[in-house]
Amino acid sequence: MYEDGSEFSLELFLPTDAETAAVKEWMETAAIPYIEDRVLEEGIFEEGALFLLGGRGLEETLDAIEKRLAVYIAE
Repeated sequence: MYEDGSEFSLELFLPTDAETAAVKEWMETAAIPYIEDRVLEEGIFEEGALFLLGGRGLEETLDAIEKRLAVYIAE
């Protein structure tokens, strides 16, 4: 608890061995390497943070990311 009485909590869920293996397999079969795009990453991080902090539902977050990236790609 902080001095002002507010609290912060974070729940972490570790992937299972099967989930980890699936991601590794997916990464190993990727045909195109990832090319860093800060605008794209920031859009996803900013919108995703609202979901992670409980301020928005999953579908609403995915819609916001899709709209934001569509505008970026259209530019």
